[in-house]
Amino acid sequence: GFMFRSAFFAGLLGLSPVNGCPGANGGSSTGSGGSAQIPSQCSVDDLLDEARGYNVVTTDDYISGYSDAEGTVAVGGDFDIHSYSIGVVDPGTSVVMGDFTLYQGSVDWQIIVGGTWSVTLGSGSVSAGTPVDFVGLANDLEDASWELDAFDDNGLADLDSGTLTLSGTESTLNVFQVTTQMLEDAGEVSIDIPAGSAGLIKVSGTSLDWYAVGFDLQGAEAEDLFWSMPEVTDLSMEAIGVQGTVLAPLAELDFDDGQLNGHLFVDTFNGDGMDDGLPDGQINHRPFDHLFCP
Repeated sequence: GFMFRSAFFAGLLGLSPVNGCPGANGGSSTGSGGSAQIPSQCSVDDLLDEARGYNVVTTDDYISGYSDAEGTVAVGGDFDIHSYSIGVVDPGTSVVMGDFTLYQGSVDWQIIVGGTWSVTLGSGSVSAGTPVDFVGLANDLEDASWELDAFDDNGLADLDSGTLTLSGTESTLNVFQVTTQMLEDAGEVSIDIPAGSAGLIKVSGTSLDWYAVGFDLQGAEAEDLFWSMPEVTDLSMEAIGVQGTVLAPLAELDFDDGQLNGHLFVDTFNGDGMDDGLPDGQINHRPFDHLFCP
């Protein structure tokens, strides 16, 4: 079976003392203050593993303009950006497997490139290398999305009068099942779970047009929320401020005019900023603060 734990992590996995993991036999043990504590032997690579080290992972191309990713990125294809910045909040080393082109602006971060590059250097650096196995990473992310899809639901999802309400009472992990149609029909998503717990939202369906949606969080923060979309291949987000991490490993993402607060794990990122001169979706560094232990 699976185990779950929450963690404030530094670097890749962050295996520090944590709260919120069921015990090895499916129950939970209680520590000081009544919060659940995880057994020390649960300190293993979680389902996200290497991907945790990056704000954004695309297993293929990443095209965007007039925006930024506040943390590091890992790009399995080509990285084409215009007036774009990386790592302002969480500086580190980004990775590109293919070619890297920066059409306007300067590189003020550290990046390793497997192909060629055409950039203007600022305070950062570009070096040659291929330190990430993107084929393996893509497989790991797809496997993780299906393993998360097997988690049992324990929360309530209700769509009423244009508001999708997700409510749970578990102190550790609250699991919800929704469809892409429910997300498209909702003008607001309200999430009510205990503070310090996590919310896993499993999304079924192959296509999602997520437009002009507001988020109302009760108890949860963006770092506590995880959206898993194992089937979605066509994903569009616009005029939206997504709260939480999105795992859609098969998705071609078109992201205009909005922001995502968490990690983003997709196949491709396609922005229109370089064509229309308008800002593409911004990825804010709000890392998922919990671990899914296999």
